[in-house]
Amino acid sequence: MSSPPLNGLKVLDLSQHAPGPFATMILGDLGAEVIHVAHPSVSSGPSYFQQVLDDPLFGVRFSPNDTLMRNKRSIVLDLKTENGREICRRLALQSDVMVVEMRPGKLAKFGLDHDSLKVDNPRLITCCISGYGSDGPRAQSAGHDLNYVALSGALELIRDGKGEPLSPQNILADYAGGGYLAVVGILAALAARTTTGQGQEIDVGMLDGTLLTLADLLSAPLNGIGRVKDWRSTLGGGLPNYRCYRCSDGQYLAVAALERRFCEVLLRELNLSHLLDRLESNESNAFLADVLGKTFAEKPRHYWLDLFEGKDACVTPVLDVTDVVKEPQVRARELVVDRFGVRQVAPAPRFSETPASIRTPPARPGQHTRDVLIELGYDQKIIEQIIVDYALGAASI
Repeated sequence: MSSPPLNGLKVLDLSQHAPGPFATMILGDLGAEVIHVAHPSVSSGPSYFQQVLDDPLFGVRFSPNDTLMRNKRSIVLDLKTENGREICRRLALQSDVMVVEMRPGKLAKFGLDHDSLKVDNPRLITCCISGYGSDGPRAQSAGHDLNYVALSGALELIRDGKGEPLSPQNILADYAGGGYLAVVGILAALAARTTTGQGQEIDVGMLDGTLLTLADLLSAPLNGIGRVKDWRSTLGGGLPNYRCYRCSDGQYLAVAALERRFCEVLLRELNLSHLLDRLESNESNAFLADVLGKTFAEKPRHYWLDLFEGKDACVTPVLDVTDVVKEPQVRARELVVDRFGVRQVAPAPRFSETPASIRTPPARPGQHTRDVLIELGYDQKIIEQIIVDYALGAASI
């Protein structure tokens, strides 16, 4: 079996939040050697309200179960100190890729921006992830996923039953528009480097990335086709044959019988074939949604799943995240695995010859500080002084 696709690639990760660590996790899964830089204050955690930190799906960051830290080594550095900046510079000069999550211009204040580093490491690829990109009137503004989704127009397309904008989980901007786009940019820059021999700087704005994910949906309104008030949310619950329904046991089904041939199967199994042609006009949508809703509410979910098993009706259960591991497709493809005592999502995509892998458990912040400094050539006395400067106990690093 061959080595992973990015075997030997050295990545310096200066990111701390969602998109950067997600991107470098993917690079690590693909074989890259990732060194993560944590600030000495990371042990105190981010300045969220306690109810945020208490959220069991949110407060895992930098814990032993933080799988975004798998396949990485972690070093503690304070870039506000001369030692911290010098160590970071040494690491950057030995790296192929540097991933940054800072407001534009901040890295230059440390003398660690791409223009400063490329003089001595012209092959360096620097990927800068920020909310609004490197320029424009909002470049220095603070923001989070919800802000970028709102400004992109995506929130206009995500509404509840009353027509109010519905705050989505931070998947669209942080991970799709930020993390995934960063990986795409890095891989493209690596491909370009094989031809030019030169690295470059990648400017990833999460607003930019969110807009890019909407390229198809925005094609019509950007070109004056139709009006926003005529938006039917066709794939957002507007169609009775493409939405979720509650069953008698309180559990939900996702019905996505968008094409006519799938809807024929759906309605036939529900003894509602006589309603098929009414789907041709949106005038019947509310009526049909009511009929389907009442029908599905008559039986528990397992009844409907048994009924549609093996039939092309595009009906699946809406699973609780803890039940995903029981899904036969997830089990068959081993999409959730246990590695180093931590259950986690497996790497993707799959490669026939150079598979990705989970090679190390989630790194604790600063866990490899001593080892990395030794590799950089620092002598023991200087290492101990750096540890004292950062006020960290030896057990932490």
